[in-house]
Amino acid sequence: MSRKERHKQKVIKDLFSDNTKLPRKDNMDSFQIIMILSFFAAVIQILACFQKLDLSLFNLIKSYSLFLGLSFLIPISLYRKRLTMSFYEYIIYNIITIAPGVLAILFTLNASFSSPTYTEKYKIITTEHTEFKTTYTLENNTYKDKEYLRSINDKDEVEISGHEFLSIHFSDGLFGIRLVIKKELH
Repeated sequence: MSRKERHKQKVIKDLFSDNTKLPRKDNMDSFQIIMILSFFAAVIQILACFQKLDLSLFNLIKSYSLFLGLSFLIPISLYRKRLTMSFYEYIIYNIITIAPGVLAILFTLNASFSSPTYTEKYKIITTEHTEFKTTYTLENNTYKDKEYLRSINDKDEVEISGHEFLSIHFSDGLFGIRLVIKKELH
């Protein structure tokens, strides 16, 4: 038997053997829809919880970045056991699904299991009115760096019985992130 014939037989044998691996069918279509829906659900939950937290926008971005970095510790090989995930899909999956999802779960658990409320009361020194909010300067420059705590938006529900003191009702969350329960002017 000539070399060409042996090669031809080997090729035919390999074609019909069970040892050859056929490319897997792409199964990411429905998974991508789930990714997008979970992204929107997580963002809506984060925005709803963020309004009630004693957390600056910079700290929110830092928290997101932390969970994004941790999400890349999950090896892609775990996903590839069931999915035909490319490396690009892995990156997008971590950015729009894992990091916001974990952050939304963290904020929800933090708000769900909180301590009893406590109140901090401060004398108002000056008041500054802008188009959409009123910002107060409190005694001893309290919360100087946290304007969102000493401001009242037009949309906020505030109990008003005077204009000399600002009381902020807090509750400590499960993960140590304080919740702003309500604000009072008296």
